[in-house]
Formats: sequence, structure tokens, C-alpha cells
Amino acid sequence: MAETWVLFALASAFLLALTDVADKILLGKHVPSVRAYTIFSALVQFTVGAVLITLAPLPPALSLETLAWMLASGVLVTATYYLFYASVKSGSIARVIPALYVYPLLTLVFATAFLGERVSQTQAFGVILVVFGVTLTAFRKKGWKLELRSGIALMLCAALAVAAINVIEKHVLQFVSPWTLVGFTGVELGVLILSTLAFKKTREEFAVAASKPLVATAALACEALGMVSYVLTAFAIQSALVSLVAPIIAVRPILVLALSALLGVVAPKHAIEKLTRKKSALKLAGALVVAAGAALVLS
Repeated sequence: MAETWVLFALASAFLLALTDVADKILLGKHVPSVRAYTIFSALVQFTVGAVLITLAPLPPALSLETLAWMLASGVLVTATYYLFYASVKSGSIARVIPALYVYPLLTLVFATAFLGERVSQTQAFGVILVVFGVTLTAFRKKGWKLELRSGIALMLCAALAVAAINVIEKHVLQFVSPWTLVGFTGVELGVLILSTLAFKKTREEFAVAASKPLVATAALACEALGMVSYVLTAFAIQSALVSLVAPIIAVRPILVLALSALLGVVAPKHAIEKLTRKKSALKLAGALVVAAGAALVLS
């Protein structure tokens, strides 16, 4: 079963990396705002979630406590969306994104404290290496100075939220299936985000994006891949210690780097980032550190 959860986690990381690359292209060139883009996400989340919760409904004997944790998880997922985008908006993404990558370490702390999970010292060191290696890939030429004002604070809050979501979902998956959890969270997140259509500016921005059929189709397809990755993550979390699943999925930025490099070769006009020799060497070093950390996590 251990091999299965690793495959689930790596497949989820790959799909998330694929959606990250697509998101950057769509948001950078085709979708007028983040608000409009989140509506596409909400439409997919709500539709797929409604289907899943119909096919895999909540168990009749589900306790109110478990239901409350599921509701809390959905709220945190929604909050993470806005914390991430608000953080990026308030400061250079290169200077605030490293703070997000502490979430595997926070997950380890929370899982130990609240779930009683225990990992070996070697595995714990592996988690630290993954966090350090992934953070290395966020380095930019202008420096690694973190913006200690609102940007970094918001991104740290996002990291805390992701860690809390991981631990809550591990607890909830003792009582419901991954399909039920994904369906319930999808419907809740969809309702919460679609409620922002009550604001005129959100409606106008979404109308502009939706008026471009190819862009709308690409955005919906991208978010559908995100839902598949969520299902894979849920199965991985159900099958293994969440403190070990988190650092494996955290290899996502390394996969984004690889996909971005490939995109630069295949379609140069869509290149996301131009890599100099020095930056490439630093990112390669980060990837090697992540690989070493992942190997220790799986030892």
C-alpha cells in the first residue's frame, strides 16, 4: 500500500504542476483578473463536487463533529485561495512565495501534535530538506529578501491553512471516503467563491473572460485537472501518514520548473521564465536537495 500512496502523491504533484504552468499562461496573457479566474475554478469545483456527493453521499451516521471539521476544511481551502493571491498582489512573488513552502514542516508539527503521528528522525530530516530545496528554487536574481510586511504574513497564513487542511482531512478520512470528502469540499468551495458574483466588478471581469471560448475552455480544463489532483491527494492522505504525504506533494515546484523549461524549448513564446546559467545551477541544486529529502522521507 505504501507504493500506492507514493504514486498517488507524485501524480497529484505532477497534475498540480501542470495546472500551475497553465494558470501562469492564462492569468498572464488571457484572463483579466484573479477574481475572474477563481470563478472558473468554482464552477468546476461545484459541478464535479455535486456529482461526487450524489454518487458518494455523506454516511447517515456521520457525527456533527466530523461534519463541522469538513465545513472548516472547506472554509480554509477557500481562504487559502485568497490568501495566496492577496500575498502575491502585495509583494513580488519571488520574495513572498518561499514562505508557502514551509507547509510540509508545519504539517509534520500539526500531525504529531494532533494526530499522534510519529516519523523517524531520518524522515523528519527529509521533510526539512524538501522544504529547503523547494525554497531554493524560488530564488531570483534580485535577491531572496523576504518582504516582512503584509506579503510574507499572508503567505505564512496560507502555509498554516494548508497544513491545517492536511491534518483535518486526515482525521475526516477515517469516517468518509475520499470521493465524499472531495465532493463535499468542492460544493462548499464552489458556493463560497460563486457568491462573489454578487459584486458587480467580479461579474464584469468574469464576463470578459467567459466571452473568449478558447480561454474559458482552457481554464475549465485546467481546473478539472486540479480536481483530479485533489482526489489523488485524498487517497494518498487516507493511505499513509499525512506528515509524509505533504513533502512528497511539495516537489510540485520542481516539476513546474521542469515543465517550464520544456515549454521554453517547445513553445518559446509561451516561456514563463528565462533561466540564466547561474539560476539554472541554483535551481538544479534545489532539485537535488528535494530529491535527497524525498528519498529520506520514503526510507
